[in-house]
Amino acid sequence: MVALFLRTSAAGALLGLLVCSAPAVVADTPVVAPGVAEQAQALYHADRLGEALTLLETRLAEVPTDRAARLTLAEITRKRCDLDGVLEHTATLLTQRPNDPGARAEMADVFLLRGQPQVALGHAEKALAGPGGQASALAWRAHALALVDLARYSEARRSAARASQLAPSNYRMWEAVARAAFRGGDMAASRAAYQRVLQLDPDHEEANLRLGSGFVRFVGHEPPEVDEERPLVGGELLDQLDREVAVRVGQVLRVVRVVLADTLVVAEEHGPALPEEGSLPTHPAAK
Repeated sequence: MVALFLRTSAAGALLGLLVCSAPAVVADTPVVAPGVAEQAQALYHADRLGEALTLLETRLAEVPTDRAARLTLAEITRKRCDLDGVLEHTATLLTQRPNDPGARAEMADVFLLRGQPQVALGHAEKALAGPGGQASALAWRAHALALVDLARYSEARRSAARASQLAPSNYRMWEAVARAAFRGGDMAASRAAYQRVLQLDPDHEEANLRLGSGFVRFVGHEPPEVDEERPLVGGELLDQLDREVAVRVGQVLRVVRVVLADTLVVAEEHGPALPEEGSLPTHPAAK
């Protein structure tokens, strides 16, 4: 059932949305005060979002040109699915550092989430063409994912491979390798890359779905041994069902949230499509 779902058009929305819920990762090497970005990430990972944002905003109020803090704030903003906020932060950075590869890569991610791969590709190409762009793993990753959405799989795989070579310990690069291989039809390479993703991030939802390793991950310890010949009974069965249902419902709700947000944007831009007067069908009982 999961494999069938992932082959539907809704899979793109789900995979795109997983990006919003993944742990924050600093883009490229910090230039100023490297400790601030790492502290903010640690707070974010510990579900102390308010403290993370306060730390970053305070730092940027003191040093507006702190690239690492600005990029980390943009990334955390994207994880919260505030795409307009991401564009605002990256635009500010680009006024300070034109064609900064990290900022361009972040912009590319936003346009991928909005279903505009051609625009995303443009930002990725500018990132690669800018100072330090060829050495930016995030720029190559953005380039690869834009090409995947444009069905240019061979090129996408080359760019993803370059990203993974530049940052082999960053799961996001292997995620790009896996997606490019999967969409290009190389299931063996895709599986190997997703396994690498799980080595770096055992709770990665997309990798777990693709590999069919279940929806529930045990964090911090191994799952208890279960006698496979003994069927689950009573509370055991209910607990297992509750965990699986909760995770699946959470995934569906995240997709619905993005779809509704996009619908509202379209409605605001074009106005409601109301039927013309007299065009509504009349129920027989009303005649």
